[in-house]
Amino acid sequence: MRQHGFTLIELMLVIAVIGILAALILATVVITRSRAQNARLQSDLKQLRVLAETYSNQAGSYSGWGACVADPEPTGFTCASDAGLASSIATLLTDIRVRQPEKVVTTEDGDHFCMSTPLLNGKVACTDSTGQLKSDLPEHSVCSTTSPTLCP
Repeated sequence: MRQHGFTLIELMLVIAVIGILAALILATVVITRSRAQNARLQSDLKQLRVLAETYSNQAGSYSGWGACVADPEPTGFTCASDAGLASSIATLLTDIRVRQPEKVVTTEDGDHFCMSTPLLNGKVACTDSTGQLKSDLPEHSVCSTTSPTLCP
């Protein structure tokens, strides 16, 4: 009389297949999470560009915008006369720094500005006063002090 059940080899095969499927799912989740965080950083950079335009409209130029963005403690903004604008800048910078501790690099010459931040995939995202957003720049591409108006 034969007993019904699974052999050791059958059980090991099932466990191996489950392990392979789990590894594939985990890899997909990690990649998707990284892409989502990069998309969030790019979105925050776009929103900072809009706030820079608002700042320029209120102040009359971009002069001082770089100092606002470079503030290591964004909760203490005094660079914007509008408290709502200062709060929005602080919130976005805090959000960016949580996802990517390296700070946003900003250059401005009064009439134009450029902001860039590293992404989690090793690339750099950049936006400037012309409204363009580049997100696939090489790793060490940052806004230049020689051309503060354009993304590299």
